[in-house]
This record gives sequence, structure tokens and C-alpha cells, in this order.
Amino acid sequence: GNIAADFLVNTLPLDVIFPEAKLKYRAMTKVYYLINRKIEFPYHWITFPNNYKFCRLSNYNSWCKVVEGKPLISFSYQYDYPEGKEDVNNYISETQNVLSEEMGISPSEYKYWIHNEKRTSPVPQIDCITSFEDIIEKLSNYNNIITIGHNGLYNYISVSTCIKQCLVFVNLLK
Repeated sequence: GNIAADFLVNTLPLDVIFPEAKLKYRAMTKVYYLINRKIEFPYHWITFPNNYKFCRLSNYNSWCKVVEGKPLISFSYQYDYPEGKEDVNNYISETQNVLSEEMGISPSEYKYWIHNEKRTSPVPQIDCITSFEDIIEKLSNYNNIITIGHNGLYNYISVSTCIKQCLVFVNLLK
């Protein structure tokens, strides 16, 4: 079969296209802090697998322009989506405690905000893999649907890999 287009390029989560799919995801809540003084933070990411509830501390100034000329960092928390619940008050409390006790940064030296992202990474459980294989079988009935990217492949891939996929696809169209 075909759809009424030369190509349909999908980057949406596959269960948006096929709602009967039973795919599970992780969601991520980030607590951002704009620090009012210089901090020493030489890495882009520091991963905390077990010590805290957050899984990653990110330093945006190591790879992008600073915001208002000040250091910008974030703490990332993951939870199951859609079943899980974010715990924003505890996230804020924990991160402010880390800033104060571990980094010596007082509340008067920062402002913070919260951002939530749904479907940030797939959960590779057997029932999800089976549902994913069913979707791939349905997609194989179409000759002109191309599904790429993090959500379009139901796979945890980097932004660099997503960009590369897009560039390869564009070159194939030429």
C-alpha cells in the first residue's frame, strides 16, 4: 500500500501513529539553575546512577552560549511514562540541597525553573518489543513511509545520530 504522498517521513512516537501499540517510555523532568556566580564545572555531563534520585547533572556552558552570561546547569530525573508520577517538590529540595552542601551555592545565588519532557527514552521490555515488531510489520505494508529519529525508531539514540539519519535521508531524495 501507499499513502497519498511521495514519502511520509515520521519522527513521531510510533504509538501515536498506531495507538493500539503498547509501548512504554521514560519521561524526564529537568530542574534548571541559572547561577549568579562563576562555578568550576569542567564536564558537560556527570551521571549519578545510584547516589541521588537524579540521574544526570548537565553543564550547558561547556558546549553552548551562556544565558545572561551566567552558568546554566540542570539536574535530570527520569520516571515511567505515562504510569509514573513526577515528584517536583522533592526534585527541587534535593537539587537545592546538592547546590548548597556539595557546591557551596546559596539560594540567593540562583534562580531555577522546571521543564518536563514526555517519551524521552523507550523501555525495552518484552511486551514492548513484541508491540514494536507488530508495528514494523504494519509499516512494511507501505512503500513510502520512512520512520526515523529517537521516537520514530523507538530507540535511545543521540541527537548526532538523529541528525545523521536526516542528512542520509535528504541525500537519498536527491
